[in-house]
Amino acid sequence: MQATQTIDNFVHHVSEPEFSTRRLADHEDTDIRLDIARGDLDTARMKCRALHERCARDPESYWGRIWRRTTDRAGPLLDAGDRPALIALLHEWERELIGNLGLEAIYESTPFPLERAAGA
Repeated sequence: MQATQTIDNFVHHVSEPEFSTRRLADHEDTDIRLDIARGDLDTARMKCRALHERCARDPESYWGRIWRRTTDRAGPLLDAGDRPALIALLHEWERELIGNLGLEAIYESTPFPLERAAGA
């Protein structure tokens, strides 16, 4: 298997039919997280607001509770344009995902495009 080198490579990989776990690329909250990681904060903000409005219609629904894990945390940071806090949140989400997948022993964190742009 070829190593994933970019976020877009990762999205392509998890979108393949043979990918054995749930397709991450099909989830609206994951879409927002990917837009943030890519540094497309305007798109992430727009999607986050729209998803937040959907959650508000039925806040205790299964998907509402799942989506709010992203919208409640990312929405205020996107509205404030707080790049350092968004980068910290990305790394928190990253650690959570890697832990859930049991990949801590082999995973090597690299900067997100948003992080590289902030350091430039």
